Amino acid sequence: MNPDSISATLGDSDTCGNLGAAASAQLSTYMVYWTKTDGAMYLNLPPLEVDVTGTVEVVNVAGAVTCALGGRSVPIIVSASAIPHTGVDVSMAVVAIEEATPDVNLSAGLTPDTTVVTLSLDNEDGVLGFACDAAATGTQLDYVLAGSDALSFRLSNAAATVTTMEALAAVANPPLTITLDEGTSTPAATVVTGLCPGLGSGWMFLHPVESSAYDTAEASTRVMMASKDEVTAAVDSVDAAVDAAEGPVADMS
Repeated sequence: MNPDSISATLGDSDTCGNLGAAASAQLSTYMVYWTKTDGAMYLNLPPLEVDVTGTVEVVNVAGAVTCALGGRSVPIIVSASAIPHTGVDVSMAVVAIEEATPDVNLSAGLTPDTTVVTLSLDNEDGVLGFACDAAATGTQLDYVLAGSDALSFRLSNAAATVTTMEALAAVANPPLTITLDEGTSTPAATVVTGLCPGLGSGWMFLHPVESSAYDTAEASTRVMMASKDEVTAAVDSVDAAVDAAEGPVADMS
């Protein structure tokens, strides 16, 4: 159970927590009983019926990735269909060369980052990537799934098919076209698609913010991030600020 206990104060309409089972847990139906430690004016909660099943959840990774020769790949977003009980680790690796065909190297010129994305209760997604030599001829990299909960998960794609392209001249402020997907958007969920020049795809991070009525245009500065590392650092900064905030989050976009 996370947190160990769930609490609410006057004015709260609801509260929540996460309940998980270790991979070694027996597949069965359990009755979970609550212990009320406060709130004498409230009735005890009824037992909660919990089904522990053997459903194998999915770790979502890209099956096709574009990489600029002499540069880097587009960011590869890693997520899962369920939160791991303890954690699963996801990384990338070159394809092993077969003894029968030692001259065939499916990952020639492709160098995966040393990054290992650990999906857990405290981290629901992450980013992987790799570099491409200027003369790279490789067409494939493998994904590696490990960790204490690995047996309860499977990869959506065992490998990434790599397409290389000539690097374009650097653009100081490249245009990014973001379009509303009217077909799948709903009042509760707005779906947008984006197009990056050259590689054709990228990673968009959209974060709801609440700006102060006293903010000026000068105070709300926006910057164009030039690399995956800058974007990742910005996301980590926002996540840390959200965790530390006690009230509405200031505009940090």
